[in-house]
Amino acid sequence: MSLSPRKYCERYGLDSRLYAVWLGMRQRCWNSNDKRYARYGGRGIRICRAWDTFERFAADVGPHPGKGWLFDRTNNDGNYEPNNVRWVSPTISTRNKSGWVKLSPSLVRQIRKRYRFGNGRILAKQFGVSHPTVMDVVKRRSWIEI
Repeated sequence: MSLSPRKYCERYGLDSRLYAVWLGMRQRCWNSNDKRYARYGGRGIRICRAWDTFERFAADVGPHPGKGWLFDRTNNDGNYEPNNVRWVSPTISTRNKSGWVKLSPSLVRQIRKRYRFGNGRILAKQFGVSHPTVMDVVKRRSWIEI
């Protein structure tokens, strides 16, 4: 019987948040049954061989910086490798996604002003962004500084 990631980290004194990032990266790139595979492994995103072990990955990326920080590829079309990853805020990560329509502070204000319960999908079409992006803007999970 294998240990859950949390129990594994407790047993070996590992950072469970960093371990979860490493496992998630591997799932997205290697597991064709993962719902995110098409956007990662399915389009050729790979993980450098050095990161086959968690210990090497942890040594290269350093400790998880804390709540709210995300692991991000600088070049969204590039592989997971030391010179193409960083820790970022959710706002920066959102701005680095494929197909991202560049929102400006003005557009963010317009979305928030026009939003009424239930019209998020309509606003998404009008502004050329996804429904989750509209909801993140409205609920201030992104663009919190505006």
